[in-house]
Amino acid sequence: MKLIDVEWIERQAAKLNLEQLRRLDAWVSDRIRQLEAADDATHEKADSERSAKKRGGNRINVQEYVRCGKEGCKCARGELHGPYTYAYWRDESGRMRSAYVGKELKQ
Repeated sequence: MKLIDVEWIERQAAKLNLEQLRRLDAWVSDRIRQLEAADDATHEKADSERSAKKRGGNRINVQEYVRCGKEGCKCARGELHGPYTYAYWRDESGRMRSAYVGKELKQ
């Protein structure tokens, strides 16, 4: 994901007239609503998929929907990829580790 220079955006927005600022405000508000809706959908899918997990020793397999991070991809609009199975476990030092297992939940 690209880093955005927020100060540059602020400097450019300071040059806008009232009507342009209103249009920008409407666009930003719509964009925030879209991202919040996508985030809500992500959490709902993740919650439902986490219920489809299997324990195996100290490892947990979890099916998750994911974002690829590419601009313009369907997942940027909330239509996530997956489900994909990931294994989660704690290593000897207690750190959480994960690894991709595959497209299907392994039984």
